[in-house]
Amino acid sequence: ASWALAVAAATPSSSMATSPVSPTTINRLKVKAQKAAANSEGEDEIQVEQRIYLSWIQRQLENEAACLQLPFTIIVLLSFSMLALLHLKQDVVFSVEQAIERDIMENANFAFEVNFGNKALVDVHSFADFWSWVRLGFIPLIIQPTWVTSERYVEDQLNFFGSNVGPNEQWTFGAYGSSSRAIPVTGDYLHYNRIIGGLRFQQQVTTMSDDLCKFPSSNAESREVWRQWYGKPCTPAWEELPFKPDSLDAEVFSHPERIEWMLTAFMSQEEMVAKAVDMETGCALVGSSGTDVTHN
Repeated sequence: ASWALAVAAATPSSSMATSPVSPTTINRLKVKAQKAAANSEGEDEIQVEQRIYLSWIQRQLENEAACLQLPFTIIVLLSFSMLALLHLKQDVVFSVEQAIERDIMENANFAFEVNFGNKALVDVHSFADFWSWVRLGFIPLIIQPTWVTSERYVEDQLNFFGSNVGPNEQWTFGAYGSSSRAIPVTGDYLHYNRIIGGLRFQQQVTTMSDDLCKFPSSNAESREVWRQWYGKPCTPAWEELPFKPDSLDAEVFSHPERIEWMLTAFMSQEEMVAKAVDMETGCALVGSSGTDVTHN
């Protein structure tokens, strides 16, 4: 458009005298028109402020530095993971925990018929079931003062070898050295583990009050009738204490008020069972017989 205007301006009008235009003039006009077009295009380009451009450069440099640090970060992460696995041995700890949990869940049985226990921990649905599981399943499984032999060992020994001598209750292994104790040692568990201290029983006692009972009527007179009909205080409904707790609930109690210990170094299996019998009724049997049972 600029070139056309320049040519038009350089061309005389029809009313003026006509004169020939030289090719040099036309070429010069073309060059001027091209320069003008180039200048107009440059003016239409978007201009970027210097501070924005410098901030973009700074951001690019920071991203580059972060990318250069990534290999070192990966090396540190892998080194930490390897050191943790080799030092803490989480795989071994997890295997031992799973072995203990599986043994207790499957082999601590109650509701026996001869030598077969029909119920396990998952079948505990009442307070009586819990104490049956503790006395008949849990304590005999955890505390084994004598060496356990296979089923029908005495009968097969008599049939095949004509011997009615029972198996040894404890064994002394020469490979353990002359100072080793007879096996099993009270507190040994699954042959390769040792119970530290003993067995700890904790009980969380909930609050009880007549005011916590929710009766159909809020009238004081009707509420008193309902209270006499119900005949016992109520507990909070927000916490289902009689039901099976989760693992975290069993590990940490909010307010443990009753703690009882069965120490493996000072109590035999029979004394632990006797203490469990007394604990079932709130330790009401202490002193009523000659059994040496102590409570915390």
